[in-house]
Amino acid sequence: MTVVSEGPLCLKIHLNKYELKKYFTGYSKIKFDDPEVKKTISMLLDIASNMTDFELKSNKMIEVFPTASGGCILKFTSDPFPIRTSDANEIKNFRLKSKIFFTLCDSHYNF
Repeated sequence: MTVVSEGPLCLKIHLNKYELKKYFTGYSKIKFDDPEVKKTISMLLDIASNMTDFELKSNKMIEVFPTASGGCILKFTSDPFPIRTSDANEIKNFRLKSKIFFTLCDSHYNF
């Protein structure tokens, strides 16, 4: 697992294909309504945030991207300002779950 901090508002966790299989059994198995997936993502975020200055107290958007090598990147973005629920519902492709926005991306993450 590689943790990349982009300041207190953005954090990326890179999982190789073996780590992805260990934590989620595969990219297609990552479903945020699954309690085990939520638990695993929370555990990974806790580990990574202890290594960085990532802000855990605000609303978070979680994006998951597959990589060409068979792994994935979990990108956590904190909002420095609270998001009103009415505004959050207007954002397409996101679901509000416990003040966390989550989207699973179909395309590979390019740097």
